Amino acid sequence: MASNCENFLLSVDNGGTYIKATLIDLHGNQVGIAKHFNKMLHDCDGYAEYDLEDLWQTNCRCIREVLLQTGVSPEQIACVGFAGQGKGVYPVDENGRPFMRAISSSDTRSYKYGQIWLQNGVSQSLYPKLYQNATASQPACILAWLKDHQPENYRRIRWVFSMKDYLLFRMTGNATAGKGSQSGTCLVNLNTGEYDEELLSAYGIPEIREKLAPMVWDTEICGEVRPEASELCGLNVGTPVSAGMFDVDASAIAMGVIDSSSIFTIAGTNGVSGYIDSKPVTNGSIALNSLYSLPGTYLIEEGSPASAGALEWVLDVLFDRKREDSAIYDQINSMVESLSPAQTNLVFLPYLTGSSESPISRGGWIGLRPEHTRAHMLRAVYEGVAFVHAIRIGRLLQNREKPQCVRMAGGATNSKPWVQMFADVLNLPVEACAREEMGAKGVAICSSVAAGLYPDIRTAVDAMKSPRRLVLPRPEVVPEYAEKFQIFQSVADKMHAIWPEFLHE
Repeated sequence: MASNCENFLLSVDNGGTYIKATLIDLHGNQVGIAKHFNKMLHDCDGYAEYDLEDLWQTNCRCIREVLLQTGVSPEQIACVGFAGQGKGVYPVDENGRPFMRAISSSDTRSYKYGQIWLQNGVSQSLYPKLYQNATASQPACILAWLKDHQPENYRRIRWVFSMKDYLLFRMTGNATAGKGSQSGTCLVNLNTGEYDEELLSAYGIPEIREKLAPMVWDTEICGEVRPEASELCGLNVGTPVSAGMFDVDASAIAMGVIDSSSIFTIAGTNGVSGYIDSKPVTNGSIALNSLYSLPGTYLIEEGSPASAGALEWVLDVLFDRKREDSAIYDQINSMVESLSPAQTNLVFLPYLTGSSESPISRGGWIGLRPEHTRAHMLRAVYEGVAFVHAIRIGRLLQNREKPQCVRMAGGATNSKPWVQMFADVLNLPVEACAREEMGAKGVAICSSVAAGLYPDIRTAVDAMKSPRRLVLPRPEVVPEYAEKFQIFQSVADKMHAIWPEFLHE
């Protein structure tokens, strides 16, 4: 049980698999955590939605439970903050209530809008303001799709939120939007850091301007817990609530990414790799540029929906696992370690919800034979995810020098053989961050600054930093993985070209 004289920071991280409420002390120690499954709804091919009321209620449930488990009283909470997936559309109506499901960043229904804008030159004309092209994950495409296909819902929108800004709104009643998360939506001019009506008009959604909330930095207090939220979550009315964070920024801050010396990679439900710099990459070689939590810096980002989240599907299908069965991870790690890289030539494409190359790509094993076992299939899954991250990091390295190491976070870091595989595939040392909730830690760091507990992010990072485990590549297997990586890339490229014909797109 926690001491009743301490203050704590409460962070709720909304990931693609779980919602986790975490209590963190001012030294960065994780005091307690409560989590529940974050149910994504897939009613149609390409759809990936959330029930907005269920999302809010589950966040409140996690908060109540972590307070109960730890014995921390509501009076000890210095600040509350949310982290959430970036992009997507989380709308409310004039009364501040949900009226449709949220369309998440994993949803691909609107991908043709991005293709059309590339074909007709719209994306090229806007690139000098955005330094990225609109994709199905971003509100620009989703809102254009809603206007054309669900005009009644489109007209009902009062506020267009990201996931964490929707939760902040439910907690405080205040409509705000984080600069970091908004700058990745294709609705914000990266040169000015402000909404741009030319962008909205070019996408055919000019009326959305009045639906976009005022932007704030991650280190600002944006409101207080209101009475109706207090009744649901157990926090005191008036508890300060910070702006919260885009989950990628949150994890990067928690990893200590406060200068351009390192590259980070997050292998979670989705995969993200990136670094920060004082200017965006403007040559078109990078998928995403956005404003970072440190004013004056940009997040240079390569992402993919194909990452460690594929393992969760594999466990459900091949192992019929129960959600509470954590022992299964030790079992599958042993199975993966039982085979050397040379003992399996299976290729696993982890594109279960599409890829950054094509939102209609599909996943699967290539090369199955009767002698293959679940161990062979699992090793291929681990390798496939590592290879996808290597592709993303390779693109980043086109614009910067090779780093001394790669910092790694996400669910894959809980697996020693998986981290070792990343080091071997990348042929770089990997610093695996501690087995703690990095998204929650990043939010806590910014919340501590918002609450005036630390003067700035750099000071807070130093005071709350997490230990990291250094894993070196093994020279004896690096060439084997390099050969397998080339095979993976060849198979993936060929399959990306086949899917449109296969699916009659």
